[in-house]
Amino acid sequence: MRALLVTDLDGTLLDGDQRIGDASDAALRAIGERDVVRAVATGRSLHSVLRVLRTDAPIDYLIFSSGAGAVRFEAGALEQMLVSRSLDETSVRRAATECVTRGMNVLVHAAVPASHRFGYVRQHGDTDCLDGRIERYRPDARTLPLDDDGGVRWDGPACQVLALPAPGDPDAQHRALSDALPGLHVVRTTSPLDGRSLWLEVFPAGVSKASAAQWLAAHCGVEHRGTYAVGNDYNDADLLRWAQHAAVVDNAPADLRQRFDTVAGHDRDGVADAIARFGL
Repeated sequence: MRALLVTDLDGTLLDGDQRIGDASDAALRAIGERDVVRAVATGRSLHSVLRVLRTDAPIDYLIFSSGAGAVRFEAGALEQMLVSRSLDETSVRRAATECVTRGMNVLVHAAVPASHRFGYVRQHGDTDCLDGRIERYRPDARTLPLDDDGGVRWDGPACQVLALPAPGDPDAQHRALSDALPGLHVVRTTSPLDGRSLWLEVFPAGVSKASAAQWLAAHCGVEHRGTYAVGNDYNDADLLRWAQHAAVVDNAPADLRQRFDTVAGHDRDGVADAIARFGL
């Protein structure tokens, strides 16, 4: 039976030095020879992924921007876009303005495949994560103007709206923003820049790592019973729930480790451990 393995990138497949461990690399290459489709699913933009993923990485497909885009990845050659989803202009303005009204720092990312380009609104003083993101992508970052009534100006579609709330209860802030934006998908995740800041990402309804993985399974002719996933954070939860077989690395938050099988941490080749335990 053909199978599909989908792994998160930061904090799962990549170790603390942003490299794939030797054991995980070898395990991924081995299952590729056994008709297992290998995919990475990440919140990073396509541009950002290519800064950390080697061109010879042993994967077949790349799901990026939390499922808003997907491409075939073969020896570093990115073929035609297979999946491309975006928020329409009205939804972008509605979501961004809602976040601004709540006092959040806000980023709007351009549509796939240029989702590394973004505009931002800085509001509260907890700006380390925002400033780090601006510094890293300085040529592609710009401030966003506001209308007289406080609405965010943005023309055209966008990949996502990213909100950086002030410190507080992450679950409560996630629920509140989800309730305020019916018809859109709000994802809670942890910043890969500092490993602690809360991010709330707003996507079109139906956009998620899970939906992209489901599309990929159908595209590759994989039955659901042959689906496997490995993750480490809250934005992997839908993917982990969707897969027939799922595990989290032991650097995942405690509540995720209670809900899913746990394998070795990302600094100890957790993906290789998961592949072995899955019996792939």
